[in-house]
Amino acid sequence: MKFPILLPSRKETAWGFRYLAFSIVFLGFFLSLAIQLLGLPWGSNEINLTFFFLNFGVAVFIFRHFLQETALAAAKRIPAILITAAAGFVVYQILTTAVSIAIIFIEPNFYNVNDDNLSAISRNYYWLTALCTVILVPITEELLHRGAIFGGLYRKNRIAAYAVSTLVFALVHVSGYIGYFEPKILLLCYLQYIPAGLCLAAAYDFTGCIATPILLHAAINAVGILAMR
Repeated sequence: MKFPILLPSRKETAWGFRYLAFSIVFLGFFLSLAIQLLGLPWGSNEINLTFFFLNFGVAVFIFRHFLQETALAAAKRIPAILITAAAGFVVYQILTTAVSIAIIFIEPNFYNVNDDNLSAISRNYYWLTALCTVILVPITEELLHRGAIFGGLYRKNRIAAYAVSTLVFALVHVSGYIGYFEPKILLLCYLQYIPAGLCLAAAYDFTGCIATPILLHAAINAVGILAMR
């Protein structure tokens, strides 16, 4: 059974778009500058963790009313949410395995630079990294990517909602590494995030509740962080 989709308000969507653009382009710079001016002895690990917490706080504030409505809707759709998240996880694993095999065929020495970065952070702050990747990041990214982008475009064009939310979702995971790694490696990393973007969008679309992609996203990230243990 497909449920009617619960979308953020137009005001929340507009602010979500603005903040997502700001976080991609400027937040890292301003955060690093603030830490430098405060004289805090923080390295890249601490900056990245602060980035996760800050993004989470802002996203929850912007979408606070949408989250309240989501909680009420989710309580009435629990079986559908659980079944869809489980099915989405299986489909994601199949798709991402196929993409990874194709990537290894193209580039035998391939490694995902974003995963390497998270692995480096987890070596010093494992449980804090686990908290961020399994709870904070899924909520943040689903509100901004599925809530603002997918939800904002869904009102006008469902196909565009899938395409743009997926492409931007993948871009966010590699944009911070542009200029530091070979374009070929970044392009292959980019392709690795396409299956997740599509599955998360479909999970939201099918149940009409953003709690579903949040749960699916948390499950995907939990597997990843457990592998870093």
